[in-house]
Amino acid sequence: MREGDVKAVVERVFEREGADGKAFAHIVATGAHAVDAHYSGDDGVLADGDLLVVDIGASREGWASDLTRTVPVNGRFSSRQRELHALALEGQATTGSGRSVSSASRALSPAGRRRSRPSWMRGAGGRW
Repeated sequence: MREGDVKAVVERVFEREGADGKAFAHIVATGAHAVDAHYSGDDGVLADGDLLVVDIGASREGWASDLTRTVPVNGRFSSRQRELHALALEGQATTGSGRSVSSASRALSPAGRRRSRPSWMRGAGGRW
């Protein structure tokens, strides 16, 4: 499987679930490509032992999502990868980065949160 195959699957799922389109140019990178923050290719081959970095997002009714994750291609972090992942999480906790809009929205009242969501999110049974 190649990076472009992963992009295609993600984009088909977004379309099937009702997205208007991509929120931005998706990044799917593995191996040496995974260290390039603005990698735009899609020809890398997913290999056992490599990490896969995805930066993806969908748009709908003027709203945009953004999800960035790093996962092991084979489903298991090596000892070294786990160690580096822990360091990255520690850095996030120390700097306060990694906060999401949802953490900022906790200050809103429940009624305000309901009004601020687009129509397609209301009544979604907790899916959103």
